[in-house]
Amino acid sequence: IDDPIKDDAEASSELVRENLWDWYTTTAYTRLHPGGSVLVIATRWHEDDLIGKLIAQTGEDAEQWTILHFPAVWEDGIARFRDEWRGLGHVVVDTPGLREGDALWPERYPVERMKGIRATVGTLVWYCLFQGTPIAPEGTLFKRGWFKLTDASPREGFRVRYWDKAGTAGGGAYTAGVLMLRAYNGLFFVEDVVRGQWSEFERESTIRQTAELDRDRYGAVDVWVEQEPGSGGLDSVKATIRNLAGFNVKADRPSGDKTLRAKPFAAQGEAGNVLLVRAPWNAAYLDELAAFPNGKYKDQVDASSGALSKLANVSRASMSKAL
Repeated sequence: IDDPIKDDAEASSELVRENLWDWYTTTAYTRLHPGGSVLVIATRWHEDDLIGKLIAQTGEDAEQWTILHFPAVWEDGIARFRDEWRGLGHVVVDTPGLREGDALWPERYPVERMKGIRATVGTLVWYCLFQGTPIAPEGTLFKRGWFKLTDASPREGFRVRYWDKAGTAGGGAYTAGVLMLRAYNGLFFVEDVVRGQWSEFERESTIRQTAELDRDRYGAVDVWVEQEPGSGGLDSVKATIRNLAGFNVKADRPSGDKTLRAKPFAAQGEAGNVLLVRAPWNAAYLDELAAFPNGKYKDQVDASSGALSKLANVSRASMSKAL
């Protein structure tokens, strides 16, 4: 199977990725002769592409793959991806003798040439096309190092809980609710993340319980729920608003794609204005931010972007009055 996804545009389409997986499982794999082998050669445009799905399969009877991964320039941070693959039971062919910054094929592509290519194509394309991973170790749009941990957040400020709801339970997307504070000094604190794959009943029960806990701890907390396009999205958000009777809850209909909406959040992170309250959810949260926009999941990014957009609209007059 040679380059089944031609470019970033196709890889960004969940429909294209799912159609490719259906083709592999129903058409290609079922025609494999006894004793035959499968060879997949591809640019890693997305974490949930064909290679990503094959690697992610686990269990006693799952296929074991031999992974040949040849980054154009060695980075020690890439080793963590190989460790993850080995942890899933796969065999990874190493590139021995390479140190940080060494070119894979210096006679043809010396390091200086590769630096020029990286500067021209940008971080995202560089990692997909030249480093064999759709995820930069430290992140692409969001860098891990931007987000510092703190043991506590200020009591006073403006708070919102923003929900990005999944349409299905089980193996689909996650539902995520991000509680964010804008302190009077202008800093943003991600105080809590509630996330899961639930049935509709479980999801609405969790959203209600979370609203009650937020109110008990902080008093009035505005709740926002993202409204997906179409009649289904409208019906879903109406159900949540009914479920949250007694709370200040509103629907949000964001415009633009997810990456565009995430950029204001990324800008505040890069400026050092976003802190995370230390908690068990931190690791999964940072992993998703670092993988965005090519990661499998985007619910926590969407909810965080939505929360920040609402807090950013708090007027300067309100902030000054609070101070």
